[in-house]
Amino acid sequence: MTRKDIERIAIESNKLLPVELEALVSREEDASLRSPGTAAHYYRFLYLLTKELKPSLSVELGTHTGISAACLAEGYPEGCVITVDCIQRVLDISRRPNVEYFHQDSLKLLNIAEKSIDVFFSDTYHDGIKPKQEYELYLPYIKEGGILMFDDISLLPEMKVFWENFKPQGEKFELPVHGWAGFGIVIKDGACS
Repeated sequence: MTRKDIERIAIESNKLLPVELEALVSREEDASLRSPGTAAHYYRFLYLLTKELKPSLSVELGTHTGISAACLAEGYPEGCVITVDCIQRVLDISRRPNVEYFHQDSLKLLNIAEKSIDVFFSDTYHDGIKPKQEYELYLPYIKEGGILMFDDISLLPEMKVFWENFKPQGEKFELPVHGWAGFGIVIKDGACS
C-alpha cells in the first residue's frame, strides 16, 4: 500500500461506518461526523484501512475502551487484532470475536513471530518517550510495507517533539483524520534498521 492509497482512504473516511459500529463510535467517543475539527475521524480510517489492506495481524497498543480495536476488527473480520492496555476498561459493546485483549504494559513484548504485523497502532502514553520505545521494540515484528500509526502527535509538546525528531525506517507523513490532535503514519521500508 502506498502513501497515495492511504491518503485516499483518509479522504474516504468521512463516510459513515456500518450502523452498529457508527453508533458505537459516535455515542461513546463523540466522533460523529459533526465533531468540531474532525471531518474524518480516525476510527473510520482504521475501519477502511483494514477493509482494503486485509491484514492478517493488527497490533494496537492502548486499548482504552476497545473502539479502535473494534474498527480494525470489523474492517477485516478474517484477520486477527491484538490489543494491549495496562488498564482494563474495554466496553462490552466494543468486544469482537477476532480481537485478543491483553492486560499488560505495552513494553512487555507479545508472543508473536518476527515480520508478522501488517498494521501497528501506538496510542498509549503520550509523553514522546513511550511511542519511540514501542516503535523500537516492535519494529522487527512489522512486515516490510507494514503500516504504523501514531495517535495524538500534535496533542502535547512532548509528542510534537517526538514526531518532528522521529526518524523511522520508512516513509513518515501525517493524515487529517484526528483534527488538531494529529495522526502520524509510517510505511515501513525493507532497509535494515
